[in-house]
Parts: sequence; C-alpha cells; structure tokens
Amino acid sequence: MKQAGLAVVLVWIVAAAFPSGAGELFARTYKFKPGVRLEIGAEVTAGLRLDHVRFYRSASLGRRMLGGDDRWHVEVRLTNTGQSPERFGIAFAVLDEEGQLLGVASGGSKLLPVKPGRHSYYTLTFEDVHRELDRAASFMVAVEPR
Repeated sequence: MKQAGLAVVLVWIVAAAFPSGAGELFARTYKFKPGVRLEIGAEVTAGLRLDHVRFYRSASLGRRMLGGDDRWHVEVRLTNTGQSPERFGIAFAVLDEEGQLLGVASGGSKLLPVKPGRHSYYTLTFEDVHRELDRAASFMVAVEPR
C-alpha cells in the first residue's frame, strides 16, 4: 500500500511539473535494469511511442578516469508515429525495493517538436539526487504531450 501511495504522489508531482497540454499523462512502472536497453514499445498517445530506455553511470563509460563524474543517466527514444509534429515532457523516478524515491530526471522536446515518422533520442541526467541509485529496484516513467 505504501508503494501504491508513493506512485500516486509521484504521478501527481510529474503532472504538475508540465503545463497542461494536448493529451493525458502516460505513467508506467518497470523493473530497473542498469546497462540494459529495455524495449518498451508503449503507445504514449495516438502518434507517440516510447521505444526504449537504458540506465547507465558515467563511470561505466570510463569518464571517471578522465576526471569526469559518475552520475547516472537514462537514454530514451521516442517515435512520432502520427501525422503531425509532437511535443512532450518526460520524467523518470527511480525507486528502491521499499518504494522510496532515489532520484529523478526529466526533459523533453523543449525547442522543436518531433516530426512525423522520426525518432527522437534524449539523454537525461540525474543531477542533484543520484548517489543511491545503486539500490534501485524499479523506475516510473511519465510522458505528457504538450
């Protein structure tokens, strides 16, 4: 019950972060698998599909040895399967086994919409709260059309 209540709160927070727009909020929870490209293939709206996501640490790319950071990132690909340009916001909330929030990253199509028939790739960084993501068990992704 605690986890379900947290999920509702997270969806509300994510929904409030984006201005109201053209469609409803898509929100789903998945198992966290770092370094693995998770094929999702979910229709977010008529015309917008969430293809896949992959979580990784900067250190896994050797950046730590080059003086870089070791923050967590998530790569995501969305496809516009519709007939008109699409704008959206996307957010990820990462949770541990008990449903406690470990980190959040967000982004989206800020400048240009995704054209029909095109893929859009994003790399989102867990900026300020990310050190406990090694304990992650699941993640919630929310996409809201604008």
